[in-house]
Formats: sequence, structure tokens, C-alpha cells
Amino acid sequence: MSSIKQKRKRKVVQGQVNEDCQDNAPSAKDGSESGACMLWQKSPDLWYLELVVSGWRVSARSDASKREKREKGWEKRCSKAARNRWKKVTAIALFEELENNEDEYRVSSKLKAPSLVTTFRRNARSGIEQTQFDSMAEIMKTISLVPRVDRYIWSLENDGSFSVASIRKTLDDNRFQEESLSTRWVKSVPIKVNILAWKVKSNALPTRFNISRRGMDIDSIDCPICKMGVETTSHVFFQCNVVRQVMRKISSWWNVEYMEVNSYEEWRSWLVSTRIRSNIKVIIEGIYYGLWWVMWNFRNKILFDTKIPEKVLIFDNLVSSSFYWFKYRCKASFK
Repeated sequence: MSSIKQKRKRKVVQGQVNEDCQDNAPSAKDGSESGACMLWQKSPDLWYLELVVSGWRVSARSDASKREKREKGWEKRCSKAARNRWKKVTAIALFEELENNEDEYRVSSKLKAPSLVTTFRRNARSGIEQTQFDSMAEIMKTISLVPRVDRYIWSLENDGSFSVASIRKTLDDNRFQEESLSTRWVKSVPIKVNILAWKVKSNALPTRFNISRRGMDIDSIDCPICKMGVETTSHVFFQCNVVRQVMRKISSWWNVEYMEVNSYEEWRSWLVSTRIRSNIKVIIEGIYYGLWWVMWNFRNKILFDTKIPEKVLIFDNLVSSSFYWFKYRCKASFK
């Protein structure tokens, strides 16, 4: 500050300020900016200083906690999203003293004003400021207030009330993939077999590939049955050489056309397109569910049992299990 003229009156100091301009700063013809300052002092330890230079107002006080509280109150009124969207416009907003005018500083009073200009220190300049000001003014036109007390609104429900079901539905929609095929439930096989079939369809089984994808360290991700590919859900139940050999035997057993499939969707399309009686089609679908059950148990025995099971027994175990399942659970005829 190059010069300050002061006069004392009731412990209040006023003055005029001349500040040398920095690079690229708006300046007067003589290269300086004019302003004013004021100091209120109630005691040596209690004071308030306000400095206004070139349309900017800076204040400081000894009661720092009170100032900090006032600034946080302004942050609550001007949300972070709004400040990020209209940086240039909010920069020229009026930071009013709120201690004595708390009741007057309301949204309703701002909306009742004839223009948004009264909310700012100066008019918006051309360029980005004017663009952001027009955008804000356009949004303000769509706001309508209702005569009732403010309350929290839960946007996921039409009535605005919170519910656990709404947040659960939102999480499920964002986390789980949308399934094009509905879940099939075959009454001819046990519940545990149906659950396994649902996991095959949803790729929810702890295969080696799925385990490694979740960040767990394992020795190998190869298929423990054939040792010829990565152990994914599609590989274990549709692409493995062993399971394809059993699928050929099932087609020969029920006298249906065999077709190699690589995924659950392809298998489902093959089953739907197969021209056989509906009751027999349900039985074949249950037999494939049983095949997946036998193959998963066979895979677990290889990994966790001391005695390695024999591959030739897979089809025999499938025939034996499916016979008892359909005999006591299914009313369809095998003829």
C-alpha cells in the first residue's frame, strides 16, 4: 500500500488505499487500483478489518472461529455442484454478513427478486460469465416453491419416502447383468440340481477363472479334468472334451440330434429348436441338469479327494441318478 490516510473516531479507523496493479490485472490510467479499508477495534484482542479494492472485498477478524463458521454457512448455501458448474458466476456472488440478516437470506427472497442481478456484486461480463449467468437464469425459471417446511426427499420412491427395497433394487440393477433368458426350474430333479443349473446360467460358480478374476492367488487356472483350457463355466460344462463325449452319449440314448455348443445360451437354443414331444424335452433338460451336477462333483473330487475318480463312470452315474429322480419325481412317460 503506497499511502493510507487515517482518522480515529470511537476506535474506528477508515482509510483510502492505492494498490499497484499486477500483471494482466484491470487498472486505471495511472497504473493503480483505488479502494477503501475500515478497522473496528473493541479491545486490543478484538478487532475486525475490511478491505475493498477494485470490486473485491476481503475481511479479517481476530475472532477466527466466528469467521470460519460464517464461511461454512455460505458453503452450505452454495453447493459444490453449483459452484463447479458456474465457477465464473459464483465468483462474483455477494458474500453478505449473515449474523444480523439470517432471516432475510432465504431462497424465497431470491426467487421473488425481479432479477438475479441483485444477487451479485456486479453485472456479468461478456463471455463465459454471461453464458453461465444465462444458464443459471434459465434453470431458475423452472423452480417453483410450495408453502411447506423443507424436508428430505428420497428420489428412488414416487412418494419421497425411504425404503430398503428401493435401494436394494437400485444396487441390483447396477451390479448384476441383465439376463436375456429367464431362469428354468425343472421339477423332475432335486432343488440342489436346479440351483447348480441356475449358477451355470449366471456364471456364479467358483471356477478357477472366476476365483483368479476376484484377485485370489491360485496355482493354475487350467481345467483339472482335461488340462486343455482355462477352467471357465462354459468350458467345464460345454467345451471340455469329457463333457462333450457324455453329451454325445445322451443324444444317442434319447435319439436326438447332437450339436456341439459352447455356452448356456447356445445349449438353450439347441434344446428349444429340437423337435420332440414336450414331456420328453423336459426330461432331457433335467438330464442335462444332472450332467452338470455329475460333472461338478467329478471336478471337485479331482481337486479335493485323495482318490481320483474314473471318467468312464460319469455317464453311468448320470443314468443311475436321473433314473431315480424321474421315477419318483416325474409323471411323464419314458415311452
